[in-house]
Amino acid sequence: MTEEIEDGVRGHYAGDGLMDRLVAALVEMGHDPDDPPAEAVSLLDQMHIRGAAATTELHDAVGIGPDDSVLDVGCGIGGPARALAARLGCPVTGLDLTPGFCACARELNYLFGVEDSGGDCRGQRP
Repeated sequence: MTEEIEDGVRGHYAGDGLMDRLVAALVEMGHDPDDPPAEAVSLLDQMHIRGAAATTELHDAVGIGPDDSVLDVGCGIGGPARALAARLGCPVTGLDLTPGFCACARELNYLFGVEDSGGDCRGQRP
């Protein structure tokens, strides 16, 4: 992929204040943003068709276990990676072109205590 295409992808998905918007959405839903239920966040961090249900089905279908290491390419803000690390205890590394997505993913990983058991998002160029 050329740098021009990567910059185009980043520009399309980039946005300032992604974590602030997520916090605002949680507050609007009636949740404490410092201690939100995982189910509420999963409504916002599963950026794919059928959301968390599809993520769980994929985990089960692939047969991932706690001794496996997983790479989530195009991890977005890390919803599926976080769910996998929390549910099965396996290390997960996320890779995304959008620095703002990775920054938000790291904040959410810390909030849910999976920053040391996987859920690391990296690989984007500054």
